[in-house]
Amino acid sequence: MRKDLLEITRKEILSKGRREDPAKYERRMNYVNSFRPEPMAKDLFINTGTLTVPIRVGDYIVTVHISGILKIVQDEMDRTGKDLPDRQLVYNALRKAVDESNMYVNCTCPDFKYRYAYWATVGDYKYGTPETRPAKVRNPDNNGPACKHVTAALARPSQWLKYVSGWIATIIKQYILRNRLEDPEPEDNEEEIEVTSDEVEMMDREDEEDGDSLQ
Repeated sequence: MRKDLLEITRKEILSKGRREDPAKYERRMNYVNSFRPEPMAKDLFINTGTLTVPIRVGDYIVTVHISGILKIVQDEMDRTGKDLPDRQLVYNALRKAVDESNMYVNCTCPDFKYRYAYWATVGDYKYGTPETRPAKVRNPDNNGPACKHVTAALARPSQWLKYVSGWIATIIKQYILRNRLEDPEPEDNEEEIEVTSDEVEMMDREDEEDGDSLQ
């Protein structure tokens, strides 16, 4: 079976929107330029290696789900020769994952629910409960892949990865050190995540390059 029947990546989702309605795609690319992840499930991440990120975009929550994150982080640790991950290492691994891994998305907005959820289910990139009711009124011809909130989040991944990478680095380091020292589980302290101006500039450049590559 062909790969594209089994998987859809971030860039493939965005390319579908640009190809089918360039004007709407451009509006959605500029919809919002800041995002903030909501709390994530530590146990689910450690036990399954999957990353499920709820991101507040405007008044709604976009969910991005990617599998195999732990393996990709481990591969990056092996490549760099590090026995513990730092935020930059995890960020590099996540950038690779969001561009190359199978991605599932969802949004709590009505537009996604009634216009795109059914077609996302058919295309096997809908996260959460499948939508079995065809969008006969709002989107009978499967025009576009997702709502403006999902499009904005996928078009600017660095805006939320810069927060997620620090969280993941902390969780993995705690897990490795706990197993190494055979200590009881430490208190679940959330690390204060600071992003330097140089890191922000680097992330913004990467987001701009992402936009250029989809032209």
